Amino acid sequence: MRSSLSAVFWLALAAHAGAQSREAKVVAANGVEVSVWADEFSGRYEFAAPAIEAGDGFVFVSRVDEAGVVGSVRLTGGFVYMGDWRYYNRALFRGGEEAEFVERGRDVGSCRARSGCSLNESFAVLVRASDLERHSRDGRIDVQVRAREAGAETVFSVPVSHFEAVQEVASRPRDTLVPPPYDKSMGPPRD
Repeated sequence: MRSSLSAVFWLALAAHAGAQSREAKVVAANGVEVSVWADEFSGRYEFAAPAIEAGDGFVFVSRVDEAGVVGSVRLTGGFVYMGDWRYYNRALFRGGEEAEFVERGRDVGSCRARSGCSLNESFAVLVRASDLERHSRDGRIDVQVRAREAGAETVFSVPVSHFEAVQEVASRPRDTLVPPPYDKSMGPPRD
């Protein structure tokens, strides 16, 4: 279930890039592989580090640049679970400082007569460079995502190297990020 839950959200992120998008995997200088979706026509570039899973949720470090506007680095994530809605609505850094939390959506997944429906909640947590400086320990930053329902909280421990990798890859020249589109007039591709 874990792999399928992050796959659902990866597909949603990739769909955002649009019909003209191309995808590539780019390895940052620190060795972290960053997924890049590029829609050169609209000027939209999406960057995502590997997912970090905890409980029935996951997060990944991401950044979206659109039409020349540099986006903020954030944790993008979600939960997939059965039962009643939890209504995730806040995030804290270790030590109790509030993080900027954005509710991105709630959806009902597949339903079964006996077990009920799977519920999906997606969110984003803005993580500034100053947050990384203040709250990272031993190369990681811990963020707890909380719900209105008591007892529904999950701690995600995210490597700082994921933030560094997304920033580094996103700062590279755009023409070096994804291969050019395949031109069918050139004949079949060669290895």
